[in-house]
Amino acid sequence: MKTQNNKQGREKKKHKNVFAVLFITIFLSGYTLFFTSKIWMPTTGDAERLTRLNEDIQWENRTIKIIRWEYSENQQRMEVELDLSDRSFEGLEGYEYSAMETNAGMLPVTPVLEDMDWIILQIDDVPKRFSEISLRIQEKDAGEESGTMIRMYTNINDVDRVETLERKDRSEYLVEKYQLQVQGYQEEIKKINKRISESEKRIRNIEAEILQLQEKETYQTEKQIQETESVIEDAKNEILSEEEHIANDQAEAAEVKERIRNTRDQIRNLKEQTEKKAQKSKN
Repeated sequence: MKTQNNKQGREKKKHKNVFAVLFITIFLSGYTLFFTSKIWMPTTGDAERLTRLNEDIQWENRTIKIIRWEYSENQQRMEVELDLSDRSFEGLEGYEYSAMETNAGMLPVTPVLEDMDWIILQIDDVPKRFSEISLRIQEKDAGEESGTMIRMYTNINDVDRVETLERKDRSEYLVEKYQLQVQGYQEEIKKINKRISESEKRIRNIEAEILQLQEKETYQTEKQIQETESVIEDAKNEILSEEEHIANDQAEAAEVKERIRNTRDQIRNLKEQTEKKAQKSKN
């Protein structure tokens, strides 16, 4: 009997030990999970703010626009291309640039190209699981004065991803810039053609309605005919209005097409100049 009791006691002790080990294992796993969650969990919860591409942003007497904002995860690098129109005419010494990630803090920013109206920046050491990046630009030596800094944003969900981001020379960047302009112009052409098609469809519908109204006049009284003719006159004015819209859209399309031709000429000339320089360097 005593031996049986001892055996039962050992079994209970063994179960308690197993339970204790299991409890400690679960506790430590949860502890580790909690404190490492920022490393392995996606950080999209804070990834909300976004400054859209090709939209004018007013900054005091300037207009600034993001042409592209690209991200290479392999290099942990971003490249931001900006178009800047400065109407302040104050002879500024230039701009200072900084970038901040929601969790990692400040990131290094390097100006790759700086013109009066064109800026290309590279942001390095971007965390692979970044949430949101803010790019800040302010006048040099402006200090903390109100209104001297502009902030632009991208996030992990919306940034354009590329394989690599290597530095290029000015001509190569110009070719890329002009190619993006051509793409933008082509999108404008699509929108214009869509408006023209909609106007043409509306004209066809109005003309069909006019025919129906004219057919009804055969069995109408003189007063009814007068009323119908008034409706037909209004419909014809709508057709004239739509035809005017079409003419304006066609003129706008012709302008955009000319810009495309001119921009493609610039691309071709730049490529020819680059080839000539390469040939000279070989010789």
